[in-house]
Amino acid sequence: MVGVKEMKRIQRYQELGFTLIELMISVTIVGILAAISLPLYQDYVIKSQLARIHMEVKVAQRQVEAIVATGSLPTTVKSEDSTTDANGYRRSYIGMDSWAGSSDLIEQAEMQYNGVNHDFSNLHLVVGDSASRSIHGLVIDLSRAPSGVWSCTLSNTANISGWKAKYVWPNCTVAN
Repeated sequence: MVGVKEMKRIQRYQELGFTLIELMISVTIVGILAAISLPLYQDYVIKSQLARIHMEVKVAQRQVEAIVATGSLPTTVKSEDSTTDANGYRRSYIGMDSWAGSSDLIEQAEMQYNGVNHDFSNLHLVVGDSASRSIHGLVIDLSRAPSGVWSCTLSNTANISGWKAKYVWPNCTVAN
């Protein structure tokens, strides 16, 4: 026969710890919270990377404006800085180099010119491997009209698996 002291000792041991049901409920709650928060976190990372790219692009646009105002040609090739092309136009580096690691998010940066009078016409950018895979491969084309008005086009979005319409920058169009 079990005495009162023995019953209290057994009851005390039974109250220590969690039951299997309590543990399963806790793990389920943590799983649900993770399932909700992970996509939100990924969206936050993508939006912050796009905001950083947007800031880098705005800096490049200001550089291009300053270079064009002096009558020079903007270039993304650092070694071409202060050189002249075959037509005698002076080149000026904009601070964004395709392969020199000036931006770990932009893999490719190329200048395109109007063939008639060698005016800058377009800055072509491709988002690289360091960016989230939801924006990797995004193509950004910034065109400048001779009047100085800029336009923005985002393309290749159809080939990006995680692309969402909410990622589009203000005043940019999407073309696939």
